[in-house]
Amino acid sequence: MAVFPLPQLEDNAVLLPSSQTNSTQPQLCDVWRDIQGAHNWNGLLDPMVPNLKAEALRYGNLAQLCYDAFDGKSYSKNYGTCYHSKRYLFNKMGMSESGYQVTKYVYANTNLLNQVFGEKPKDQGVWLGFIAVCTDPNEIRRLGRRDIVIAWRGTQTAWRYSCAAGATVNISSRDLVVSEIERLIQVYEKEMDNLSITFTGHSLGAALATLSAYDIKQMLCAKHNFHQIPVTVFAFASPRVGNPAFAKRVEEIGVKVLRFVNKRDLVPKVPGVCMNENVGCLSKLLHWLPWTYFHVGVELPLHNNSPFIQHTHNLAYFHNLELYLHLLDGYVGSKQPFSWSGRDHALVNKSCDLLREKYEIPPKWWQEQNKGLVKGPDGKWTQPSEEE
Repeated sequence: MAVFPLPQLEDNAVLLPSSQTNSTQPQLCDVWRDIQGAHNWNGLLDPMVPNLKAEALRYGNLAQLCYDAFDGKSYSKNYGTCYHSKRYLFNKMGMSESGYQVTKYVYANTNLLNQVFGEKPKDQGVWLGFIAVCTDPNEIRRLGRRDIVIAWRGTQTAWRYSCAAGATVNISSRDLVVSEIERLIQVYEKEMDNLSITFTGHSLGAALATLSAYDIKQMLCAKHNFHQIPVTVFAFASPRVGNPAFAKRVEEIGVKVLRFVNKRDLVPKVPGVCMNENVGCLSKLLHWLPWTYFHVGVELPLHNNSPFIQHTHNLAYFHNLELYLHLLDGYVGSKQPFSWSGRDHALVNKSCDLLREKYEIPPKWWQEQNKGLVKGPDGKWTQPSEEE
């Protein structure tokens, strides 16, 4: 295995000593409701508290897993599915210590998928993500509660996006998520006071996370015993997903949305380029127009001030989720320099070419060994069957 060299930090980058980042912060189990947005992250973002950054990165990694585990090879007999079964997903993807257990895969099968995702679904539909629940006692103690997470996959290509299609995602996947969450809540009903539901996703996946969080919170509000369960969205590169009435309703029912936005990424600017939440009274007068869209929740702008990143004119790269996680890892505050805290910088180049050459990380290096083919006892190379 190749060993990538450690980076040499430049003058505008800082490596914070562990004593600065961990000595004074409270335990996550004591402040988890604030980290999940109970007070709209007031006082936690600028500067960003370490607990919140760590949790946002953790959920971002789950969103990234949805890309890494997706079989998007058109020549594969398992095209459009997940590489691994629910039982083995976290182990196979190097996240065996996550403390979560996958309970359900989310599929969708509509004509829109070919237009939006550019993918032709198999019989069971295209794999869009997963639902998992925290089951490890040590992780539950660390988190301070039992967490249910729903991670949505975005599109394979940044520009293959349609908000309208995202808003009308297949009804079967919507019903699947609602029914599975209802089931899990019934299973853990005795832990109601220490239960959370967290959605995460990138790009179209972030839009789907927002929409499905809205659905779940509506369901919880309709059931008196469930209304107090916090519902949170950690959204990366999310486009706008609804009109002003939708944004208002999301706030009213208590869905907490924290949106991470790369300031050079174009996707969060659409739809509603002209008519949006930034045009003041005009948007209130013309809210009935079909092209008026509002963002929801709280926005955290990420600056491209990393010394690891080279200058590029490839706008699609600014939408890359690994870049988002890299910028978040180095984010301290809106006016603070990038402070690298140890996240592997090589991950930035998994599917793009953004790192400076001096770091000697090859571009687009993430690939499946032998493109998934294995050599059988007869000496022939074939695709293995899906894991049970």
